Amino acid sequence: MPVYFFTYHSYQSWLPDNRRGYVEKGAGIQPTNIMLANEYRTAAKHPPFVFDAFTQYHLILKAQAVCLGDSYRLHGAVTESTHLHMIVSWGDELLSYRKVRGRIKNLLSLDLSRRAGVTGRPWFSTGSSRKRVKDLIHLCYLLDKYLPDHSGAGWYEDRDWVNLPPKLTTH
Repeated sequence: MPVYFFTYHSYQSWLPDNRRGYVEKGAGIQPTNIMLANEYRTAAKHPPFVFDAFTQYHLILKAQAVCLGDSYRLHGAVTESTHLHMIVSWGDELLSYRKVRGRIKNLLSLDLSRRAGVTGRPWFSTGSSRKRVKDLIHLCYLLDKYLPDHSGAGWYEDRDWVNLPPKLTTH
């Protein structure tokens, strides 16, 4: 059964001037580049998008619905103002992570566009990352250590919701 750790960054949230560097497709992590970041900002057709508390909660709710509707299993999801992490598995070994990751991202984007009443606005960065979960030890590390270190909204299939803003309830 494929199990993957997906990360979706919000639009313009991780530019080349990030203190940790940036990822260049095919070349991996590159050192900070302020001039390139300024070029990206100048070329951008939309302002950066930040996941506020309600959007963080809503992204996880929509991810739950997508996974349920497509027979994927959502093991856990957490957010920050700049990104969404999800651990997802599915039963069909022939179904590629690219299709699953892309479908989730497309449906999340469509939902954000509908909620905002706009079309053509990017909500996420062009790429999204994926890592195959190697084994049960890796899965437990992600669920018990890595994901809980995030301060935004979170949901775990065995723990329910964490870090919800005071005005949001799940019932």
